[in-house]
Amino acid sequence: MQNKNSLRTRMRATRQTLSPSVLVKHGEAMSAAFLSHARLSSQQNIALYIAQKGEMDTSVLIQVLQKRGKRLFLPVLHPSHPQKLAFIETRPGQKMTKNRFGIPEPEYQREWQIDVQQLDLILVPLLAFDAHGNRLGMGGGFYDRSLAPIKHKAKPLRIGLAHACQQTDHLNSEPWDVSLHGIISEQGLQLFNSEDT
Repeated sequence: MQNKNSLRTRMRATRQTLSPSVLVKHGEAMSAAFLSHARLSSQQNIALYIAQKGEMDTSVLIQVLQKRGKRLFLPVLHPSHPQKLAFIETRPGQKMTKNRFGIPEPEYQREWQIDVQQLDLILVPLLAFDAHGNRLGMGGGFYDRSLAPIKHKAKPLRIGLAHACQQTDHLNSEPWDVSLHGIISEQGLQLFNSEDT
């Protein structure tokens, strides 16, 4: 068991060693793995993210899913609940602005927001994961607070996107942590045994 802050530092450094060409290759491999699994690719309302600072690249996957007519939602810092995320529908060519963390996000409009419980699938960024579905995020707790209503539910599916090098032996699970049903890396899909799947 490792100190979470030191693990965050180590995993950020590990991601930074991945070259731009490797990040592109990993993103393409992750997208192919996603699309090859009918349980994932058949979902309609999908939340995902725009990759930053070495996160698993979602650009190819976003393009393919948009062409297939999926409804895609991106996380936005909620204007009324500053410690939570709102999931806002996005469309090709939509204007993005950077939030206070420098992350591009669509404009918040209430009519474009979806309740987290109406999503079919959430693709989640992370810094580290273990073989039990535990996830280590950036430390702000935004995803854990935002996904709390579906913490013990089978739907929506919660799948982390990560490079295989981000796997660690064991992560301490806190009471507020929301676990994952699986991970997709450049090596494919890994599902976890869970009481709620």
